[in-house]
Amino acid sequence: MKNLILPCVIAVMVYGITPSVAAQTIAVIVNKSSSVSNLSMAELKTYFKLESQFWKNNERVAAATLAYEKPEATKFNSLVYEMPNDGIKKTWIQKIFRGQIKEAPKLQRSDEDMLKFVASTSGAIGFISADKVDGSVKVVTIDGNSPKDSGYKLK
Repeated sequence: MKNLILPCVIAVMVYGITPSVAAQTIAVIVNKSSSVSNLSMAELKTYFKLESQFWKNNERVAAATLAYEKPEATKFNSLVYEMPNDGIKKTWIQKIFRGQIKEAPKLQRSDEDMLKFVASTSGAIGFISADKVDGSVKVVTIDGNSPKDSGYKLK
C-alpha cells in the first residue's frame, strides 16, 4: 500500500500541472459587424439561454455552441447555463416542444467551424478557446473584462 502512495502523488502533481479544462480561457465571439462589444454576465446568459432572442438593435440572435464533448463546451455550459451537458440537451428539447424557441443554438463541431459560422452569420454569437480567436470575428468583453484580464469570468 505504501508503495502506491508516491506514484499516486506524482501522478496528481503531473496531471495537476498540465493544462486542463479549468485552465482553459473561453472567448465569447460575435460577427465583426455586430455593435455588441461588451455584455454583462447576466446578458450573456440570457442570449445563450435564448431568453433574449433579439439584440438591442432588433437583429435576431444566432447563438451557436460547441459540441458537448469539447472541453470548452463543458466548461462554458457549467459557467453560463449552470448545468451539465445532459441537462442542457433536455432544456432545449423542452423549450422547442413548448414552442418557446424554434431551434436550439447551432451546434458547431470545432473551433474552426465556430469561427466560420460566427464570421459568416449576421447576429451570431458563439464561444471558443481564447487562443483560437482570429481576425475574422470580434471578441466580446464580459462585465468590461477581456479574456486576458484577471477578472474575466470565463477562465
